[in-house]
Amino acid sequence: MTSTLELQVSAKKFTDQVLQTLLAIPRPLPDPYLGMQLQRVRYRGASLRRDVMASYQLLHVNAGHDQGPGYNAITARQTQLAVDVTVDITAEANIAANPNRVATPDVTIDGTLIFDLEVKQSSIGVLAL
Repeated sequence: MTSTLELQVSAKKFTDQVLQTLLAIPRPLPDPYLGMQLQRVRYRGASLRRDVMASYQLLHVNAGHDQGPGYNAITARQTQLAVDVTVDITAEANIAANPNRVATPDVTIDGTLIFDLEVKQSSIGVLAL
């Protein structure tokens, strides 16, 4: 018996929810390193990408006798979550000179964090993202 599970999610709603979750939950900053402190991470946007090719194994059940390795190797597009960020880094001395205020950053870096999204079945039959 073969069964197919299809799940459809609005990409816009998904990425909006990811961004809102990132903005709503404050995270502690790491300790200073070499006199510099990560002062702030600003999340600017989230989007889904499907422009990277990846290899996958589609598992199947062999019926009664050996019909090969138990999977088919395929190449398909990898879905990725891209989160645009701006990172502000400040010298410890600058932070000490401006207590209880956001100090002017010494370095500002714009970048994109990329997360590969995969759905896998766990050993107890639960799908995990």
